[in-house]
Amino acid sequence: MDEAPGAISLVYCLYDPDWRAKSPGTFCILTQLLYGKEKRLDYAYLGYWVRDCQSLAYKQRFRPHEILTRYPGVGESPEWQAVL
Repeated sequence: MDEAPGAISLVYCLYDPDWRAKSPGTFCILTQLLYGKEKRLDYAYLGYWVRDCQSLAYKQRFRPHEILTRYPGVGESPEWQAVL
């Protein structure tokens, strides 16, 4: 996890696939969200979520979040869709 002014970035959680049923990714996010709450941080960035990647599916349960709808070209701003 990285900490920035007003936010945390929950980069990666690596684990053995045999632990999948114990939901280590969800546990990591919940633990880090508690840290952010204790520090009174405004945002938590969960990192990449790829719709068709089963091992990242747990991230879509956390709301609200934003989805990149169009990757920007050089000099363009990204387009985001809010999911409440």
